[in-house]
Formats: sequence, C-alpha cells, structure tokens
Amino acid sequence: MQTLLGGRLGPKTVGPTICWGGGGFDALYFMTRDLLAHRRVNTLVFYDESLGHVAYSQSAHWFRFINNPGEMNGRIPNSKATHWFRFGDDFGALTGLPLSDKGIYYFAAVLGMPRNLLELCTPNLPEDSNDKRPNYYEIHFHADNPETRLGSVRARENIDSVKGAYATYVPFAPQTGVTPADVVIYSSVTKSNFVFLNQPLPAWQIHFARQFGLLAQSHGVRLMSLHLPVIAERSSHVITESRNWPDFLQTGVEMAGISGSKLFSRLSETDVNKLYFDLAHLNINGQQYLTPLITPALLNLYESQPLP
Repeated sequence: MQTLLGGRLGPKTVGPTICWGGGGFDALYFMTRDLLAHRRVNTLVFYDESLGHVAYSQSAHWFRFINNPGEMNGRIPNSKATHWFRFGDDFGALTGLPLSDKGIYYFAAVLGMPRNLLELCTPNLPEDSNDKRPNYYEIHFHADNPETRLGSVRARENIDSVKGAYATYVPFAPQTGVTPADVVIYSSVTKSNFVFLNQPLPAWQIHFARQFGLLAQSHGVRLMSLHLPVIAERSSHVITESRNWPDFLQTGVEMAGISGSKLFSRLSETDVNKLYFDLAHLNINGQQYLTPLITPALLNLYESQPLP
C-alpha cells in the first residue's frame, strides 16, 4: 500500500495504523473527533467491524488507519469509555439520548475521574525507544513489532479449521486471476451485489453513528466504507454489510468491496485458511493478496471527486 499510495499521491505519503477491537460507534465518534481536532482529513474509510474488520482514514498527504464502528461488542457502551469520556467536556455529545444511557456515560466519567485528575497533575511519560521487550503481537502472533511497521499487524499464524486454533504459518501467494477491476462500487447499477442486514441497534449506537456522520460532514470529510470478507463469506456471491451506510449515517458514503466467491475463486478451504490467522483477520499472506486489489479502487474514488 505504501508503494501504491506514494506513486499516486506523492513520495511523502505514509500509512500509520490506529485500531482497537470492538470499538462501537461511541468510540469511533470520540476518536474521530480527536483526530479531526489535530489533523486535516480529506477522506475517511471505515470497515464494518460487525464482520471483524479494521479501518483507515486518509489525510491530504498521508493515510491514518482507525478502527471502525462495530457491533461485535456493541450491545453495551465501550468498556474504555472511562479513558476518553469526561462528563464536563463531553456532556453535550449526549444530547438526545435517553436518561438511562446518559447515566452509563456519567458512571464511566466517575470511574475515570481519578485517572483524569492524575493526568492533569503529571506530564506524559516520554516513550522509551530503547525498550526491546517483545510486545503482545510479537509474542502471540509472531508479528513484527507493529511500531516498526507503522502500526500494521503482520501476523505469522494460520487458522486451523479442524482444531479451531492457530496453526504453523505457511507462506502462500494465491493465484486466482482476481484484479482491482473486480472491486464493486455501490451504485444504482451494482446494488444487487450488496445485502444489508439492518439488525436492531441500541439507541446509543444509533445516536453516535449519526454524530459520526455529522462530524465528518461538518469538517468536509468524505466517507467511504470498504468491505472485507471474513472466512464465513468465502462462498458468498454478495457483499454483506450490517447497514446501508449512506442511509444509516445520513450523509454521503461511498461503498466498495469484493465478494468472497470472487476473492477466493479457485481456492480450496485449506488455501483460504492460509490467508487468515483467525476467523476474521488476515495474516501476512492475506494482506499481501488483498492490498493491491483494493487500493487502486479507493484511490480512484478519492481522485474522482473534488477535494472538499
């Protein structure tokens, strides 16, 4: 991706990754608000985490990856709300929520108050650049230190469908004949390629999803949704999303993806397993296979519209 972005957008383009699991729309809204307060962002591309995805956003000169709205843990507000929700600063974001939901965030603010008070009194500790201790990803996924890969987790694990656990990593480069032209962009012509589940969501999820859409709109940020098939979708001929994002976020959203049956054509179940390190996340094999396919389509979308 670094090579493709640099060739189209200039050699200074970089792609740092910022991601967190099971974020929910509340986390997405507050993290995006923080990002937009510090960076000029032209285009934000998010993934549907209810199917196990990650996300990224593009600024004028570099790409920044963020995690996306999800329902994986989305029946209760994000468990890390104590870290990023301060009642005095953020109460206005709750306007329109039921009193019971407001109470949950008030409780999170109370739990986070000692930490916030401590952080007001002490400076941030400088990063120890000489710390050579292996981190979580290096230990559990045999990945390079994400810090040396701009945050990208390049897992050297394969999924074992029989044992239901990790298997020894086997390098694999699939030959399927799939090209970037196979990426489908949602339109009135291609809408039959997409299916939307539209499962019920709690009020706070809907509330912060709409706030996220308004936030992007107010900052002139163009939104794109990118679908990535999980293993369960390997035979699917349609692109399944939890929402019709333009309708749900009530703002313009471009939607793109490749169906599982197309992406994994000519591959056996064993071969598909070599592209993942769990049921939803790609390993190095899957990343190196998928990235050259999706990046040109996103760049074409980016270049097809005038900058805000």
